[in-house]
Amino acid sequence: MNGLIFSFLILYIFFVFGNTKCPEGTSQSLSDNTTCFSFVWKKQPFVIAEEICIQNGGHLTSIHDGFDNVLIRETAQQNFTDSVSSDFWIGLNNLETSAFSWIDGTPIDFVDWGKGQPNNSPGNSCGSVNLSEGQWISDNCDKPKPFVCVIKTFSFTSTTALETTTIKAKQCPNSWIYYDHTGFCYCVFNKTSNWGDAEDWCFSQGGHLASIHSLAENSFVTNLIPFDPNDHSCDYGNFVYIGLYTLTDQATWRWTDDSPYDYSGWAPGRPAHKNARCGMILNGPPCGFPVESWAEYFCGDIVTHFICKKSLN
Repeated sequence: MNGLIFSFLILYIFFVFGNTKCPEGTSQSLSDNTTCFSFVWKKQPFVIAEEICIQNGGHLTSIHDGFDNVLIRETAQQNFTDSVSSDFWIGLNNLETSAFSWIDGTPIDFVDWGKGQPNNSPGNSCGSVNLSEGQWISDNCDKPKPFVCVIKTFSFTSTTALETTTIKAKQCPNSWIYYDHTGFCYCVFNKTSNWGDAEDWCFSQGGHLASIHSLAENSFVTNLIPFDPNDHSCDYGNFVYIGLYTLTDQATWRWTDDSPYDYSGWAPGRPAHKNARCGMILNGPPCGFPVESWAEYFCGDIVTHFICKKSLN
């Protein structure tokens, strides 16, 4: 009986593969002949991995049955052996919802969480697959991991593998990074500046210091910022100016691009200093602040990095 089932599965796979084509370097879904999986070994944080998938016509993968769950795990084991990683990103996350969902918008109709998962510890908002066990876990979205994209089949005369090394600039100028979820371009400048000079520089480039409107955008911005893991000093060297400011008091904050103040990423207990009226984002561990959190700073003080944001036009 098992032999008959196996033979049927082989015939089924042959039928699927014989009727459609996937781009070179991808694997065809066993359950949907319009779906292909691309295995990207270069490790990235979750939001950067998703952006790479988007720029290549897909998303971080969703999984909808046991067949594809096994296919993805076994193919990943073959492709990610040199990545020195115990797991890889898929499209599960709860960055903008209370419950986990697929980033491509497809329904949750199959799950394979490991024991005690998802782990609801702070920051564990993104889903990955354990390479050895094949079950799903939740983890910190900032951790670089290999990842799997899902893309649709298409008609083609020559095949090309999915871009795996860089995020395409789309219509953004050189060194600027496009973020599909907002439709804006971003650039981190390594330029010693106070807050006002940083905003003036961004304006001269056609934008403003970055505004942030969701947890996903907050993570995206943070992961663009250079980070020295050996710098554990509390000299604000790992703080980066963003477009946050207040004119009068700590209760009314604004963005330099006049977009709404509709998301808050303040560190616990912040803002606290009455006369510190400019905002920055943290991408490292100094001073006891959580990574990706905001703190207020004195606008005339100097930092080594700031991040600008501008539209495609």
